[in-house]
Amino acid sequence: MGMLNIIRAAALAAALFLPACGGGGGRGAPIDPPEDPGDPLVETFSPEFLPEPTKLDVGQQAPVDAPVAVLAQASAPREGDSVGARICRAGEDIYVAWADDYALEWQILFNHSTDRGATWQEVPYRLDRKPFGRGDAQRPTLACAGNSVYVAWEDNRSGTPEIRFTRSADRGASWSGDDVSLSQPLPGAASRPVLGAFGDRVCVAWLQGELDGVATIRLRLSLDGGRSWLATQRLDAPPHAVGAAGPPLLSVASDQIAAAWADRRHGAADIFANVSVDGGLTWRAGGVRVERDAPGVHESVLGQVHGTGTEIFCAWHDNRAGENDTYFARSLNAGAAWLEQRLSAGGALATSPRIARSGDRVYTVWTEARRGASDIVVARSANRGATFVAVPVSRFPAGAAPALGPRIAVRGDEVFVVWEQARFGPLDLYFTFSDTGSVAWPDLDLRLDNDRANPIPFDDVPTQRLRPRLALGATDVYVVWTDDRAGMRDIYFTRNVR
Repeated sequence: MGMLNIIRAAALAAALFLPACGGGGGRGAPIDPPEDPGDPLVETFSPEFLPEPTKLDVGQQAPVDAPVAVLAQASAPREGDSVGARICRAGEDIYVAWADDYALEWQILFNHSTDRGATWQEVPYRLDRKPFGRGDAQRPTLACAGNSVYVAWEDNRSGTPEIRFTRSADRGASWSGDDVSLSQPLPGAASRPVLGAFGDRVCVAWLQGELDGVATIRLRLSLDGGRSWLATQRLDAPPHAVGAAGPPLLSVASDQIAAAWADRRHGAADIFANVSVDGGLTWRAGGVRVERDAPGVHESVLGQVHGTGTEIFCAWHDNRAGENDTYFARSLNAGAAWLEQRLSAGGALATSPRIARSGDRVYTVWTEARRGASDIVVARSANRGATFVAVPVSRFPAGAAPALGPRIAVRGDEVFVVWEQARFGPLDLYFTFSDTGSVAWPDLDLRLDNDRANPIPFDDVPTQRLRPRLALGATDVYVVWTDDRAGMRDIYFTRNVR
């Protein structure tokens, strides 16, 4: 059975999906109707995921220096929430970190698979080393390179939020004896860390609240796999009466490191970027404004920054045209100058953009409420972001149910997208893909968060935000998300393996 026929048969048997409506038009990237895939598609991907997702956060409160104890049954109800899952893959190893409040205070937990997600540690490990009763550890960020795994998070054990970090040099089998603070002794609260790694080069950036109320963008760099750290650097330009409007985002690729953030130095939030071409040792003073409209007039919200060599891409949404539209900018000279374009066609709320790249092809996904509730749109560029063509890809009556939080990943000609959508009341997790570089998409998409306890097409529990994360192996697809089907929020994983 062909790839698209597999999807069609599975979905129709479940009586779950309906054909999508076409349409589009207006200014911005042209919106194409879904193209007839026909028969010539190369069948390189079979859309078969686990029949039931794997629950990763099985456990209960444990002493600080011990792994979390296992409950008697994996499906037993828990008394805390698990949120903020992050996923990273290196070879056949898959790593997931999240925040958990089983003991009514948040802690950072970690689980690890050594066989491409077939099996997981029976016991998740606790990574933070804060004493019990000494505040919360939240918002983990995760990176991996070779045999090394790195995790940073927000932690208020000292009474003021700070950024802490830990590492493993043996694929998650053991961890450094204590976590270290990266933000101390800076005054004020540190929050919202982001982490990137390339080999032994590890970079952590965060939002630093200063004592005068100004928020700044700070960064620390390690050249030896997190064993030691260089002095803290500031990426935005001092001094300003007002500073950063949101946390930074990072893209780390060899010696080129790109950071971007929303900044209020001119009034309303603008998108700024800063790029280091020597692996994070030096940066441009204050960064460069990415947008081309009048500074400080319209509120902008950053979606993603992505860099490869001297080519840097940035996506965001702003309200300069009235409704929020999705914009894209590229720099071909390591962030010194930027060219922007509007990707959404205007006249509809278009937000939450994300970027992926494969060779000369650049893809951006976002949500767009053109026909009522928001749908998922993917724009493709075959010329390194110079021009784009946009295609609606979610297969449900257009505008019938809000789609949120899309994520995109690419591998050669294969483009994968996950998102959450309230098609039947609660939010569920959906997946689609193209194996033609986004030229054609299947006429049906797949729900990933179904199992015997969470049947298609209806849920028992009004699921909260799922916030999926997507990772790719050499031939596999991995997805992790938050799900409250058991009453409390838990971390679930599924995979497609070839």
